[in-house]
Amino acid sequence: MGASLQCSELTYDHIIPRAHGGPTDWTNIVTCCITCNRRKGGKSLEQSGMYLRHLPKKPTWQPYVTMAA
Repeated sequence: MGASLQCSELTYDHIIPRAHGGPTDWTNIVTCCITCNRRKGGKSLEQSGMYLRHLPKKPTWQPYVTMAA
């Protein structure tokens, strides 16, 4: 993929497809382009010949707003 994509060009994919028992959680979902998502379909990474650029992980974010005492 390499190039920067717009949000409208992205989707998410289950690494282990839901049809194969994959959960919908932070460790099984990755962002991908629509073309790659269609190419992978309901297959495993091995079956599709694809690989992950980064391992998925739960995001760590901090609140942007602090409350004044």
